[in-house]
Amino acid sequence: MKRYAYRDRNGKNIAGAVMFTDVGKYYQLLEQEQELAVSNQKLAIEQERNRIAQEVHDTTGHTLTMINSLLKLIRIEYEKDGKEAGADETGIPEYLRQARELAGNGIRELRCSINHLRQSSSYGLITQGVYQLAQSVKEFEVEVEIQGEDREAYSHLSPVVYECLREAITNCLKYAHATHMDVILKFGSGCLNLYIFDNGAGCGEIQEGNGMRGIRQRTEAAGGTVRTISGNGEGFQIYIRLPLVAA
Repeated sequence: MKRYAYRDRNGKNIAGAVMFTDVGKYYQLLEQEQELAVSNQKLAIEQERNRIAQEVHDTTGHTLTMINSLLKLIRIEYEKDGKEAGADETGIPEYLRQARELAGNGIRELRCSINHLRQSSSYGLITQGVYQLAQSVKEFEVEVEIQGEDREAYSHLSPVVYECLREAITNCLKYAHATHMDVILKFGSGCLNLYIFDNGAGCGEIQEGNGMRGIRQRTEAAGGTVRTISGNGEGFQIYIRLPLVAA
């Protein structure tokens, strides 16, 4: 409610007006918008939890299944012909090596998933997450180079960069047999470029598995592009371009 008074030249009150405005609908809409924002936030958190849970489930299930199969093969070798002492043990060291390698890969992937949960809530700037990932790798050296200035304007791209680099490191650990990886972040005025190079075995024909497919999907969802280059004995190169404003 608002009240207005009208005066003549001498300052004497000559008229008055009262205006009533129904603001109930405004506050009702405002409350609905707030409830919707909270619901959307809860839904996003739940979707992210489900995605991480799926990653952990898939990694654990696959790793434990493969290790269990290898252990069965070892038991068969020992029990061959029903004589443990006379069993053919030529395949046992290889089975143990494969089991150890599978266990190591599974632990690394689970660690990456757990680190991603921490990163999502702890890191805003892109470089923080990148350095955290690089320092977590012990099997080979990861060298990070930053070109330009990391600012809050790029923070919305932090999860994309983190997840893509995580997948690249996981693939390198699995297949590349590399001893060194270079990660270059170039902050431009309108885009962010991420370059990932390793000195591993490389491949003559690039086949897009789950890891590279995830990198491509995340990048394209942010309006960016991905390019990969490799060759036998020439390592693996990934070029990612992310616009500051998504297409």
